[in-house]
Amino acid sequence: GLYAVAAVAAWWVRAVQDDAFISFRYAKNLANGSGLVFNSGERVEGYTNFLWTLILWIPEHFGWNTPMFSVLVTIPLMIATLAVSIRFARRVYGEYPSAWLTGALLVANMTFLAYATSGLETMLQTLLVTSVAALLLETPGRTNQVARRIAAGFLGGLACLTRLDSAVLVGTWFVLVVVLEWRGALW
Repeated sequence: GLYAVAAVAAWWVRAVQDDAFISFRYAKNLANGSGLVFNSGERVEGYTNFLWTLILWIPEHFGWNTPMFSVLVTIPLMIATLAVSIRFARRVYGEYPSAWLTGALLVANMTFLAYATSGLETMLQTLLVTSVAALLLETPGRTNQVARRIAAGFLGGLACLTRLDSAVLVGTWFVLVVVLEWRGALW
């Protein structure tokens, strides 16, 4: 129910932001064989979202509507972010009512909904960074911590490829884990 409400609400307020068209232009030139450039022949890196720009190559390559593609991709990313957030809240609070309330508050946040269809990389970055946090949060009785940390590192790398400023959030989580482990708080 909550996921459907989130998807419908995001669709209702959908609006591709003007900054997204910078990435669309880079993706178009990449698909046309001019390279990852804004203007053919000018080698200037003017995007801040490398991985997202590469993903936008797909609609440009196949001749699809790139703004609509970005909306249709980011709504599922928003739903996945919501799911990870609820699961993360469940681990933090230890019970479902508070976790679902956390999800409901997230869906009630207009900024969250608006960026779900902005055409920007925001939902991809949010999903990746939230997933890193969820993977690094220790769960009593879990024995697969090494695999979870490897997955967190991989997703953290993807987050940094999506937006380099993800390094601040991802790095903070990794430093926190190292400090807590060093102090013996995690084991």
